[in-house]
Amino acid sequence: MQMFKSPRTWLAVGMTAVCALGSIIAAERSSASMSTAATTFVASLTPEQRAKATFAFNSDERTHWHFNVNCSRP
Repeated sequence: MQMFKSPRTWLAVGMTAVCALGSIIAAERSSASMSTAATTFVASLTPEQRAKATFAFNSDERTHWHFNVNCSRP
């Protein structure tokens, strides 16, 4: 099996592994950043604002979301 002795093959395998590892690390950083931002945002709200901006995890609202684009702005 001459193919597995080629430096190009090992370079390609190594680069693929590095890219995969980089993607995993970036995804972990993104989720941590979003969690920190959300926690900071909720902590900055008044109790009245917090009641409007949050809901219980077992609420039906958790599964009722979409991106509402209102194209008919006044």
